[in-house]
Amino acid sequence: MNSQTPLRTAVAVGCRFGLLLGGAQVINHSLEVFAHLQPPLPAIRGVAMWAVMFLVCGAASSNAYLRTRAVPFGIAASILAAVSGAAILVVYAIAVGVARGEPLSSQAIMSAGGIHLGGSVPVGLAIGLVSGSTAAALRRASRAMVMGAGVGLVLLLAAGLSAIAHATGLERSARPPFIMFGLPAVAVALAVAAPAFGALTRPDHTITSLEQM
Repeated sequence: MNSQTPLRTAVAVGCRFGLLLGGAQVINHSLEVFAHLQPPLPAIRGVAMWAVMFLVCGAASSNAYLRTRAVPFGIAASILAAVSGAAILVVYAIAVGVARGEPLSSQAIMSAGGIHLGGSVPVGLAIGLVSGSTAAALRRASRAMVMGAGVGLVLLLAAGLSAIAHATGLERSARPPFIMFGLPAVAVALAVAAPAFGALTRPDHTITSLEQM
C-alpha cells in the first residue's frame, strides 16, 4: 500500500465533510442575515450550529479512522472538515456583504475570519481526538459494551440538552453552571455519536475473548 494513501484518504474525507459543514454554515448565516428571527430562535439557531459542527467533525474523524485504522488520520480529517467549513462561511459572508452593497472592511474580514478559522482548529482537534479514540475503542468491543456505550451516549445527550434548556429559563447570572455542564456534555455525545452508531451497525463489531483463543 502506498504510504500516502491514508493521508489522501483523510484529506478526501475531511474535504467531503467540510463541504457538508460549510453548507450548514451557509444556511445558518443566511438565517442570521435575512430571516430576522425573534428570541429565542437566534439562540436555538446558534446552539444547533454548534451541534452540527460537533456531529459532522465527529463523523469525519470516525469515517477516516475506519478507512485508515489510525486515530491521527481521523483527527486530521476532523480538523480539515472544521477548517473547510469555516473557510466556506467566511467566503460566503464576504460575498453576502458585497451583494448587499455593504462590503466588509479588511479589518473585519481579518478579525472575524481569523477567529472562525483559528477557532476551528482546536474544535476539530478536540472532536477528532474524542471521536477517533472512541472508534478505536469500540472497534473490538463486545456487543454488550457497544450497547452500553449507546445507552450512555443517549443519557449524556439528554442530560446536556436538559441543562441547556433549564439555563434558558434562568437569569443570566445563574446560567453558567448549567451551560458549563450542558455544552461539553452535548459536544462529547455528538462527537461519539458516529463511531457508536458505526459500531452498532457494523456486522463484525464483536470479537469476544473466546474468538481470540
